[in-house]
Amino acid sequence: MWHHKTWRALEACKQQAWAIGLNFCRQSPRFITKDETKKIIDQLPKTIQKVDIFVEENSAEIKR
Repeated sequence: MWHHKTWRALEACKQQAWAIGLNFCRQSPRFITKDETKKIIDQLPKTIQKVDIFVEENSAEIKR
């Protein structure tokens, strides 16, 4: 069974999305963990662009 966030990403692809946003802002209701990110990316077509979203995060944390 797919996680609902993975399902949403796959649905976006079916609707011809060319990119998805991966939200790493902890205050957001759309926040995803690194583990969730891997599960989502593993299911996406390689042609989909992935855009990481950070808010007021230091560069060391972003590189992790």
